[in-house]
Amino acid sequence: MADWRSAPFAAHFVGVESSMEDADTLLPFRLSGATQQGREHQLINQNNQDAATLYIGKQYLFGIVCDGCTGTSGTLINEVSNNEVGAKLTCVILSDILRSRMAHFGKDRTFLDDVMRRYIRRFQALCTIMGEHERGSTFVHDFLMNTVIGFVVNETRYVVFHYGDGFWSLNGRVQELRDSGSYVGSYLLRHNEGAVPRSEYTFPRFRVLSEGDTSSIESLLIATDGMLPIIETAQPFFEGLNDDLQFRSNPSRVPYLLPAFRKTVLEPTKSLLSDCPQDDASFVILTRITSLVGTGEAADKSEEFYGIAHK
Repeated sequence: MADWRSAPFAAHFVGVESSMEDADTLLPFRLSGATQQGREHQLINQNNQDAATLYIGKQYLFGIVCDGCTGTSGTLINEVSNNEVGAKLTCVILSDILRSRMAHFGKDRTFLDDVMRRYIRRFQALCTIMGEHERGSTFVHDFLMNTVIGFVVNETRYVVFHYGDGFWSLNGRVQELRDSGSYVGSYLLRHNEGAVPRSEYTFPRFRVLSEGDTSSIESLLIATDGMLPIIETAQPFFEGLNDDLQFRSNPSRVPYLLPAFRKTVLEPTKSLLSDCPQDDASFVILTRITSLVGTGEAADKSEEFYGIAHK
């Protein structure tokens, strides 16, 4: 079997139109990312359970990474799920919701709560279509258990949010989200199985990691937990995004980051990462391409929501 490094990390995004590769934006940022099937999944012919997407608009940008949980229930055959489906659907659904609700971003403090409610309702409708009430909880366990990390940026404001574990970085400070086992699907299970009376329904809420003025952003990274060995081995790459001119001078096409990522991270660390990533790994990175404008301060809430700095 070919080594994973022979085809390392592809700009394979869910629900992104082909025109996105040539998209232009009025914001002073470049946006890219990648995903990679883990070695363990490759060896057993298991699909990549991660999914990632991004959107480059004239006046706003967003990125999302999702990690489908491989084993969520003892009732699953061989304890291996198909939660890549939920990860991919989450990227598509959240992208659609964010694009339709962006007029309210930065103006309505309940923006993320509204996005979550719309996201949950679409998953609930899917459960109804699939006859989840008759099948018990197998559909949710097998298809809809996944994490979410995302960010939204417009001309004046940004927010970074999550539901589940992974990694993120604002301006080079890489942090781990220790929120293992937190899935929106868990909410669906409680309600589909009738554990909570319909009159007592309360929607889960995205956890806000950071929000503030767009002028305070130099770089922003979100990643699934499979990126851990790469982040630990090549953390200077992620911390140095602010200062590396090669990222400022490349064309703005979506895959612009990959050649530099492979050359700067994967090639020098081959001996250390010969069998990595063991788990599926995905990330989205936003980097500023002009000098900072304004003096807005980032309101970092990471420590409040389980973030642990890798310093």
